Amino acid sequence: MVNVAATDSGEGTGGPSARPPGARPPGARPPGAGPLAAGPLRAGPLASGAGPLRAGPAEAGPAEAEGEPEPAQPPAAAKSQATQPQAARWRGRRGRRLLTAAILAGLTGLLYAGYVARARSLGIDSDGASNVLQAWDMIHGNLLLRSWWLSDVSFYTTELPEYMLVELVHGVNPGVIYLATAATYTLLVLLAALLARGRATGTEGLVRVLVAVGIMLAPGPRISAGLLLSSPEHVGTGVPLLVI
Repeated sequence: MVNVAATDSGEGTGGPSARPPGARPPGARPPGAGPLAAGPLRAGPLASGAGPLRAGPAEAGPAEAEGEPEPAQPPAAAKSQATQPQAARWRGRRGRRLLTAAILAGLTGLLYAGYVARARSLGIDSDGASNVLQAWDMIHGNLLLRSWWLSDVSFYTTELPEYMLVELVHGVNPGVIYLATAATYTLLVLLAALLARGRATGTEGLVRVLVAVGIMLAPGPRISAGLLLSSPEHVGTGVPLLVI
C-alpha cells in the first residue's frame, strides 16, 4: 500500500514530479478555448505591410496631386500647337519680303522719275529721232527694217526693242526718247546693284548695294548726262550684258 501511494503521488525517485493543484499539463487547452484560438495568427496584407497603401481620390494629398502627369493631348491638337510657331515665322518672313519689295518698287519709281526729268533738260537730236521712226516701222510689220539705210553700229538688239515697248503705250513723239533712256539707265542702276550684292546677305549685302548705287546714282554733269540720258549712245548694251 505504501508503494502504490508513492507511485501515484509522484514522490518516488523514478516517477514524474508532483504538480500543484489546478495546474494544466503541457499541451492542454485552456477551458473555453476554441479551435481558432489554438491555431497560429496569420496577418493580412494591411497588418504585415506586404501590400502598398493606395489612397483614393479623396485621400490623395496636395503633393501627390501636383506630381500627377497631365493628360495626353489628342494628336490633332498636338500637331496644331506644333505648326502654330512655324506659321507665325512664315507669316513674318512673308511680311518682311512684301515690305522689302514695296520699298524697292518705291525707290525704283523715284529713280525713274528723276531720270526722266533730267533727260527732258538735255534735248534730243536726229539720231534719237531716227530710232523712234525705226521702232514705229517695226511695230507696223517691218521687223527687218527693209528700205532703211542704217548706220554701221545698229541699235537693233538693244534700244530699238525698248523704243517699241514705249511707243506701244506712249505713241510716236519726242517724249519717247526721254522715257526710253530713263528706263535704260534705271535698269542699269538696278542690275549693277544686284550684281554687286551677289550672294551676300544682311549688312554685307546692303553695303555692296549702297556702294554700287552710290557710284551710278547721278549721271554727272551735262556731257556725261548727255551720253547716258539723251539719244542712244550704246548705253543700252550694258543691260543684256549685266543680265548675262
